[in-house]
Amino acid sequence: MPKYTVLTREHLIRAESDEETIERFKRCGYQSVAEYETTTAGGALGQYREEHASELNTTPPKMSPRMRKALWFGGVGVVLWASYLIFGLLPLAFVNE
Repeated sequence: MPKYTVLTREHLIRAESDEETIERFKRCGYQSVAEYETTTAGGALGQYREEHASELNTTPPKMSPRMRKALWFGGVGVVLWASYLIFGLLPLAFVNE
């Protein structure tokens, strides 16, 4: 059976068997936490979750209020811009003289 390495980063968990892929994820901030010999990556993740159920943070981090406000203003801006294009500039293209 292949050996899978379980990698974690914040609330993300993944299992990989290829050494090159593992090194690439480690450079991206993932940490190697365990190794399991299973037939699939899902089996390795299942074993890890069973052993560390109390330690796992399954809820993703909440969006900051500042980011939420920026997205809200951006959405309002998009709606206003689309309204201006549809109801302001588009009728000017079909003016009868």
